[in-house]
Amino acid sequence: MAHEICHAIEGENHGVKWSARLSKVAERAYELGMESFSDAVRTEVELYCGSPRKKASDIYWRIEDAVLGAPGSACETVLDWVASEVGMRRHELEDAYRGCREVYRKAEKKLTALSLRHGKDGMRANKSQ
Repeated sequence: MAHEICHAIEGENHGVKWSARLSKVAERAYELGMESFSDAVRTEVELYCGSPRKKASDIYWRIEDAVLGAPGSACETVLDWVASEVGMRRHELEDAYRGCREVYRKAEKKLTALSLRHGKDGMRANKSQ
C-alpha cells in the first residue's frame, strides 16, 4: 500500500523521488516502533531501486532477441515483456532507453530479410531437384 501511495504522490516511475519518499516511510515506521513494516518497506525500495541500471546494449539485445524469437509480436508486446524482465514498466523502459522502438524496427527488418533470403534459398534448392 505504501508503494502505491508513493506513486500517487511522486508519479508512476520508480525513480529517485519515489524511492526517497518510500525510504521516508520506512524511517518513520522505524521511529514509531514498527520495525517489521520498516524492514518490509526497505526491502521494497531495494527490490525496485537496488539493482544497477542495465546497459543499453543489454536492453536492445533483449528486444532484438524477442523479435527474432517470436516473429509477428507487436512492438508494445515485446517492450512490455522486456520491461517486465528488468523490473520496469514499458513507459519507464522507453524513457530510460530511448532507442527501443528503433531497435524493434531494425530487428523486424532483419527478420524480414532473413525470411526472404531463406525463402529464396529454399526456392533454389527446389529448382535444382
